[in-house]
Amino acid sequence: MTLARLSECRHATTAAALYRKAAGLLETCLTPVALLVARLWLFDVFFSAGRARILNWQGQIFLFTDYHPLPLLPPVLWAVMTTTGELTLSCLAFIGLAGRFAGAGLLAMTMVIQFYLGVFLQSDLADKSEFYRPEHYLWMILELFLIARGAGFFSADEFLRRKVVPHLGL
Repeated sequence: MTLARLSECRHATTAAALYRKAAGLLETCLTPVALLVARLWLFDVFFSAGRARILNWQGQIFLFTDYHPLPLLPPVLWAVMTTTGELTLSCLAFIGLAGRFAGAGLLAMTMVIQFYLGVFLQSDLADKSEFYRPEHYLWMILELFLIARGAGFFSADEFLRRKVVPHLGL
C-alpha cells in the first residue's frame, strides 16, 4: 500500500468517525425533543376531540347511532369508550406516562378512523373526506414513533425510571 493510499484511508476513517460522533450527538439531543413535540401534538389533537365530544354529547350519540355506526357494541358505549380513550390516552401522552401504551391506544383509534370509517364505510357515506384524511398518516407516524422509542427523556416514564425504580430495588 502506498503512502498516499494509507493517508486516504486514515482520512476516510477519521471522517467516518466524525460523522458517527455527530450523528450520535444529534440523535441524543434531538430525539427527546422530537418525542416531546410528538406527544404534545397528539395531546392537542386527541384532547381537543375528546373535549368536543363532551361539549356536544347528544351529537356523539347521533354520530355513533346514525352517521358512522360501529359494529359489536351499542352506540352509547362506543361514544363513552372513544371519549374516554381520547381524553385519557392524550393526557398520558402529554405527561409521558405509559408512553408506549398511550401511543398504541391512539394508533388504534386513528386506524379505525382512517381505515374503517374512511375506507370500509365509503360506499355508505356521502362525505368521506372527514374520515379519510392525509393528516391521519402523520398522526400514525407520530404514534409509531412514540411506541418505538417510548415517551423520551422529558417524560414521567423517564422520571420514574431514574428516580423511583432504583429505590424500589427492581
